[in-house]
Amino acid sequence: MSSNSTALQEGPVADPLAFTATDVTTSRVVDFSGVDGYRTASELATSIAATLELPENTPYALRDNNRGRMLRDDVSVGSQLPAEGSELTLVPKSHLGQH
Repeated sequence: MSSNSTALQEGPVADPLAFTATDVTTSRVVDFSGVDGYRTASELATSIAATLELPENTPYALRDNNRGRMLRDDVSVGSQLPAEGSELTLVPKSHLGQH
């Protein structure tokens, strides 16, 4: 999993990354390794969704279960996560109601 885009960084970038990802139902769990830490969280979420065979027309976000926070979409994942041991949950973005 690699990308050519430029992502914002929150600090030093861990690269490559190894982590476990699951969908919100925990029925699909996949271990990843060798992941480009310079990818944005939104790019990584899209790739994980494809690997988990989830609908492609749904936007997703990533939750860092170890730290109990959502990853920032536009920031490199390697500056938001350690190099190894993270557990991520792929969360569909939903917007309820419009005003």
